[in-house]
Amino acid sequence: MDADWNDLRVFLTLAREGSLTAAARRLGVSHPTVSRRVRALEESFGTRLFDRLPDKFVLTAAGEGLLEDATAMERAAESLHRRSAGLGDTVHGTVRLSAGEAMSWPGGGLGAPPARPFAVSPGSASMTTTTTCRARVGCWSS
Repeated sequence: MDADWNDLRVFLTLAREGSLTAAARRLGVSHPTVSRRVRALEESFGTRLFDRLPDKFVLTAAGEGLLEDATAMERAAESLHRRSAGLGDTVHGTVRLSAGEAMSWPGGGLGAPPARPFAVSPGSASMTTTTTCRARVGCWSS
């Protein structure tokens, strides 16, 4: 067995979309390309991966088994991509929120101490808020 990752990506998309047309649209390729890649993968594995019904493709038992493994491979490939891009699983940086006077009155909006809508690991991210007011009465920022 010598499966090509690109064929596996096509397999995953067809399994999720359920039709050649929808899979081709999602992948930005032609309908025959999806069909050809699936046939190549089936030949590589020596078994049918889909039952071809008039209006959709349905996974066979062999296809269901491959779906689990291909999904795990996809997650691993995405993790490798994130790591190589320096994104990892954590977020680093500063979140800046700005609002006009309607959102900045004491007791509400951004004028109140900011509720932290996300978990921040020590040293990984910080949050700052900035408010602007046309009138000086009652405006403040945190």
